[in-house]
Order: sequence, then C-alpha cells, then structure tokens
Amino acid sequence: MSLLPGSIRARLLIGLIVVMLGMNAALLSSSYTAARHEINEIFDAQLAQSARVLEGLLAAGTPESASVLRESLKRHGWQGMGDYDEQDEAEDQHEGAEIAATGHEYESKLAFQLLDAQGRIQAKTLSAPQAPFTRIEQGYDTVRLSGRAWRVFVLPLAQSDGTLQVGQREDIRGELEGRIAWKTVQKSLYGMPLMALLVWLVVGLGLRPLSRLTETIRARNESDLGPLAIRAPRDLRPIVTALDSLFARLQRAWSRERRFLDEAAHELRTPLAAIQLHAESLATETDPEARARSLDRLLQASNRGSHLASQLLTLARIESNEVAVALKPTALAPLLREEAALMAPLAERAGISLSLEAEPGIPAVRAEAGLLGLMLRNLIDNAIRHSPTGGTVHIRALLAAGRPTLLIEDEGPGIPASQRAAAMARFGRLSSNRQGSGLGLAICARIAEQHGAELELL
Repeated sequence: MSLLPGSIRARLLIGLIVVMLGMNAALLSSSYTAARHEINEIFDAQLAQSARVLEGLLAAGTPESASVLRESLKRHGWQGMGDYDEQDEAEDQHEGAEIAATGHEYESKLAFQLLDAQGRIQAKTLSAPQAPFTRIEQGYDTVRLSGRAWRVFVLPLAQSDGTLQVGQREDIRGELEGRIAWKTVQKSLYGMPLMALLVWLVVGLGLRPLSRLTETIRARNESDLGPLAIRAPRDLRPIVTALDSLFARLQRAWSRERRFLDEAAHELRTPLAAIQLHAESLATETDPEARARSLDRLLQASNRGSHLASQLLTLARIESNEVAVALKPTALAPLLREEAALMAPLAERAGISLSLEAEPGIPAVRAEAGLLGLMLRNLIDNAIRHSPTGGTVHIRALLAAGRPTLLIEDEGPGIPASQRAAAMARFGRLSSNRQGSGLGLAICARIAEQHGAELELL
C-alpha cells in the first residue's frame, strides 16, 4: 500500500518540498556550524589583538601611553599597577559602572591578568579570577575556574619574563556565537514558506497543460474518436500521440463491429425467416407426409441458424482477442487424428471418406492446441461440404521447404483464383454455392494470423 497520495500534483509538491526542506536543512546546519566556527576564530583573534595592544601600551612607557593604558584598564576594572590604592579602586569601580551603563553589555566580560616570572598575579581586572587562568607559557587554552569555562590567550612580555593572559568566558562567547549564527540563517528559515508557495505555484503552472488535456478528453462524447486538437508541450506529446493512436484503433474496431453486426443481422435473417416459414407450414399442414417434410426443413433451417450463430460467436471472440493465445509446443499428428475422429460422423452422414496421413519426423509447432484444432475442424467441415457424395477428403501433415505444413484436399470443383480472397472474408461465399455460413474460412484465416502462419487456398 502506497503512502503517497494518488494525485500527481500532490506527489510533486510533497516530493519537491521534502527535498527542498532536506537540502535547506543540511545547508543551514552546515552554514550555522561554519558561522559559529568563524565567529569563534574572530573572538580568538580579538583576544590576541587585545593582548598585543595592552602589551604595546605597557612597553611604550610614555605619559600618553600610560594615560591611555590607565583609561583602558579602568574600563575593564584593573587592579594593581604601581600606587594603585583603595581610593583608586573605588573610583575605578564607579567609573567602570558608568562605562558599563553606556558601553556594550559584554564589554566587562573580558578579563586580563599580568603575571611575573614566577607565575604570580601582579595585576588583574575585577572580572578575572583570583588564581591565574593557566600555566601554559604561550598560546590558547580552555580552562575551567570557579565553575566557569574560560577561553584564554597567553602572551609572553618582551620587556620582562612575565606573561599577559587575556580571558573570555565561554558562556558569553557561546551566546554571542549562537546569536550571530542564528541571524545568519534566520532569513533563510523565514524564506522557506515563501519557497514552498513558489513551488506550489510553479507545479500548478507546469501541470496546467495536463489539466487542459484532461478537460479536452472529458468534454468528448463516446462517438468522438478523432485526433485530439490540442497543442501539447514536448513532455505530453507522447501521451497525446498514444491517445490519438488508441482512438484510431477504437474507431477501426468500432467500425468493424458495426459492419460485423450489420452483416450478422443480414445473414441471420435468412435462417430465421426459413424457420418461421416452415413452422407456420407445419402448424397448418394436415397431410402427414407434408408435415414430415416441413419438420425436416424446419430442423435443417434450425441447424443452419445454430451453426451460423456459433460461428459468429467464435469469430467475434477471436477478433476481440477474448481467446488467449498461449503458444506451446504441439505435435501435429496426434492433433490431426483427434480432430479427424471428431469430424468422422459428419463425413459419414454426407457419404464422404476421410484419409489421414502424417509424415514421420515432423517437429512440433508452437501453437495453442484449442485454436489450431478449431481451425482444422473448420477446414475439414468446409472440405466435406464441398465434396461430392462418395468423395474423399485427404488430410496430410508434411514438411514443405523445411516447414511443417497441413494440407487438406477435397474432390470439389475448387475455387477460382479471382474469388479466393473473397472466400476468406467474413460471409464470403462462392456465387455458385450458397451452403454454409460464410465464416469458416474467415475464422481459419484469423487463427492462422494469430499463430504467424499462412493460409493458402489452391
């Protein structure tokens, strides 16, 4: 059982939207991860840059650089540095609070530590922990102090054996990274419903020719089997061509069936009229001999009508492909003996002898035994009907030019070459002989065609 809906439009929409969402999700996830990585690299670079700027101010030693350094250190709540006393600390904390009120909300989260050669803290910002960040001598490190993770950059000082350590809290970095990365992918996420709407509109426009084709076919009545007068895009042209071909075949089949029905009605009229005439004669006749003759003629007309109806049904089923043709290897000799035995009583009543001959070594043919037997019975019946009383019908199986061949010969007058094609048509009869239904040879020709064989009248 399929989980997808039956509509082509729904299948396309679901498929395209699922693929689009999947690809966008993968791209957004990749973009989000890449953005966080790049932002993390920028923060690391800022740590190094801050450390090098502070190192430069410490190394300059001029009153201007000292003033700039002091203001910068005040901004970060610096402790230490020379005659830094409690009053200075109180002033710096007050000034830091004022700066924090007007500066960036994450500005005070950067922390600095100045360590001597023995690793003791000489000065630090208020936000820095009391213990040194790390014991490494240079580079980046990630540490955890007092329950908080820090990202630290250590820079050796050129003018002394100490180090300058700059740290930033990981929770702040993570929050900033997530916020910036989210803003990077946010617009793409907001645009996905719009993309889905556009996909829906494009699919609708793309399927509009199919809808027009559907409406064109729906508007037709059952008798309109002409070609579709519609301009179709390239993808729909094979469908339109196939439909036109189907309509043409249906038109031919419809015409063939109408002609068949007209011909069948015409042919059935004669035996039915004969049955009615003899039945009326039988009902009014009082002479026993005359009644016997009327009854005999009634039976003959009834048999002829029954035979005609049976032949009509058989031909209709064969031409409509209701009879399945499953070709299997079939031996001809046993089939000939079986069908000859079935036709023997009919030949005996007509005073006709049947002669059967099968050459040895004839290979089996691929055939549907039931249909091949039907063809043989019709051919033998036709030969019996056209043979004079006391004649013989010869039934032979032989190899002709290396091909298995069935030959049925009678002692009748034969069929002129100019009338052989008409004799194999439906209801075809020779002008000199009006016996039979005129369908036997037509049935045989159709069966031969289904088997890829040839039926030839000699």
